[in-house]
Amino acid sequence: MSFRQKKLYTPSINVFTNILGDTSIVFDDSSQSHKLPTFVIEHADELLMAHRHSNTRNNDTIRLNDFNYIDKTLILNTQRST
Repeated sequence: MSFRQKKLYTPSINVFTNILGDTSIVFDDSSQSHKLPTFVIEHADELLMAHRHSNTRNNDTIRLNDFNYIDKTLILNTQRST
């Protein structure tokens, strides 16, 4: 999501419901870690201070890059960041 000129833009929202229970889900996790944008790296201290009271249970973040639905299989293309 991005915030520009006091408008909220959401690139996409996808909802998957396996009502019949006939779909397999596969996680295709990339071996490469996600690289943070330059802005985030440059302002890491400020961003972390804003979340200093957050309750962190682990240090891995899984990012959904893409998904596909092929032959009753939902494939989630993921990548980790730390």
